[in-house]
Amino acid sequence: MAYERRTERVVEEPDLTDDTTVVDRSTSVRNTTPETPPVAGPPAYVQPRTYVPWGYQVNRFIWYLFGLLEGLLALRFILRAIAANPDNPFAAFIYQLSGLFVAPFRTLVREPRFDGAVLEVTTLIAMLVYLLIAYAVTRLIQLLSDRTYA
Repeated sequence: MAYERRTERVVEEPDLTDDTTVVDRSTSVRNTTPETPPVAGPPAYVQPRTYVPWGYQVNRFIWYLFGLLEGLLALRFILRAIAANPDNPFAAFIYQLSGLFVAPFRTLVREPRFDGAVLEVTTLIAMLVYLLIAYAVTRLIQLLSDRTYA
């Protein structure tokens, strides 16, 4: 049972010539409405907050860029292997764009040729080296951004 406390202010004005009388009245009233029982249901589940280190997003971005680079180099390898016309605008664009990334490896090994088709081993080596670089960089970022708990 709950009790409710009510306070009211009564102002009495018997006539206009007398001073006004102010009475403060305080009463306690018993609340007769029954309290509603709590609703029974499944227990509340609070999902724990998970901590995501800042390096997670950086690593995702690095792997995205690496995937684009690997796709570009793979496309170059395939176009050279099937002897695509280098005068074609698409092939020329791919060769020019990927040439920057293959250039450090160009004189590493000889490229076998057969009827205009070229097996670019240097492109495969470049793909492997860039994979190792991307792995090393993302692993370093992961180590630096990981939160240590004491």
